Amino acid sequence: MKAAVAQLTHDLMTLQAEGNKAKAVEMLSRLAVIRPEVQRVLDRLGDVPVDIEPQFVTADEVAPPR
Repeated sequence: MKAAVAQLTHDLMTLQAEGNKAKAVEMLSRLAVIRPEVQRVLDRLGDVPVDIEPQFVTADEVAPPR
């Protein structure tokens, strides 16, 4: 099990580093399983915007040191 998880982690990180969308789509089509309950929830999220740019602040900006 540890070896399988290590290999999957390696494959995922390699795909992320390469930015290879075609390989990622192929891997998902081969390995991904979306159960009906999860699909129903995902279907309800269709109107959630995906172009939100978070604004990160530091602790000093929230509460400046005295």
